[in-house]
Amino acid sequence: MNLINYNKKIVEISLKSSSFVISRAISWGYKWSFPLIFSSFAQEFNEIWPLVSKINYLIVHGASQVQAYKWVLNDPFKLFSNE
Repeated sequence: MNLINYNKKIVEISLKSSSFVISRAISWGYKWSFPLIFSSFAQEFNEIWPLVSKINYLIVHGASQVQAYKWVLNDPFKLFSNE
């Protein structure tokens, strides 16, 4: 985790993972400052999760509303930045 944080790497978590994995990722997101992306890993167009569903899913698993918005709306744009 220190290497991920030090090198400013982005961690992508599948929403198809178990509730334990999602909850653990949320707790890591609070403890560490690296960007998290929660992805649906869709293979077809109809498997893509709407943004509101992602946010609600993260809130149900223990994320605050502010953090859920950050992880779903802000952190994915860090993939496109040159930081």
